[in-house]
Amino acid sequence: YLSSASDQSFPPYFDLFVQSAGGSAALIDFLIFHTGLPSHILPDPTTLPSNVKLIDLQSSTRLAELLVRVTDRRTDESLATNDMDRTKLVGMITKAIEHHPYILVEYKPATGHIFAEYLTEYSHWGYSDLDIIWGDTPRWVTQEELTDWDIVTYSFGDQDRVYLRGQFTFHKNIDRINQLWRGCEYLSQADVRYSKLMKGSEQFKLESAEGCYSATVLNT
Repeated sequence: YLSSASDQSFPPYFDLFVQSAGGSAALIDFLIFHTGLPSHILPDPTTLPSNVKLIDLQSSTRLAELLVRVTDRRTDESLATNDMDRTKLVGMITKAIEHHPYILVEYKPATGHIFAEYLTEYSHWGYSDLDIIWGDTPRWVTQEELTDWDIVTYSFGDQDRVYLRGQFTFHKNIDRINQLWRGCEYLSQADVRYSKLMKGSEQFKLESAEGCYSATVLNT
């Protein structure tokens, strides 16, 4: 979960999330990244279950620097053709985060790449939301799902629709899987997108992580 400094507080149901997340300590750690939220907003770390971890990135700029990793295969020359460089791109993404924090959901598919150094000790990584009540996940996440499948997603009554749910999808933490998001050009060519926004030739449109990424995974 990512929370930017422009958010004034954690959601009112955060305590319920924390209580339920503690029930999954045998299987899941919940990493909650934030960008320098003041102490009076943050929960007391001593009251959190051991598997709920607050990670302070200090600033929106630092978060943007991590997000820009999605363009790591774009050369400086490629960026320059769009009147863009990484410093400028970091600045634009920083402003976007601060004014429209919800855009962070666009980056969910690239979590395993963007936050790789935070995930080295884990066999899997996933994304979810704070408005989920978890409980004892080892009772319903099976060993087969952890070992036999590269990606697992959980539905909530719409099993006839084939897509990866933003509410809970987890992946094996291996490079082949961690790079699947590159099929989504809004991420892998983010410089092109932000260049068009800068020039006014394109209006901002939120990209659904469930859309492009689901199609990419299904076609792999």
